[in-house]
Amino acid sequence: MILKKWLIGFLSAVTALTCFVRTAYAAPITMLQPLKASCTTINPGPYAFIDYFNCGMQWLVNVCVGIATLWVLIAAGMYILSFGDPGKQGAARGHIISALIGLVLLVFFGAFLRMLNSIFFG
Repeated sequence: MILKKWLIGFLSAVTALTCFVRTAYAAPITMLQPLKASCTTINPGPYAFIDYFNCGMQWLVNVCVGIATLWVLIAAGMYILSFGDPGKQGAARGHIISALIGLVLLVFFGAFLRMLNSIFFG
């Protein structure tokens, strides 16, 4: 029982240490299809996913903004085609408000994640 607890503690400590240590000895990985021109290589190790996510962040934001804008346009069409029906107008207004709230959250969460990323992952 003591050996089992010691082994679990040891493995937890090793796992925690490997998550915070960058592998400086390994060569950077060249991306076959870079997400943007300034991001052609990724350093291997525990931060590889974070580096890859940072490279694709702008692309992801552009896709989300496009989807939210399309949703606003569809909801505006719903509002126009409601022909004065208060139920349909209310639903369309709700869709427009939801899409605009999503855009605002996207901007603030993007800034928040960039701030956290620079604080914790330098």
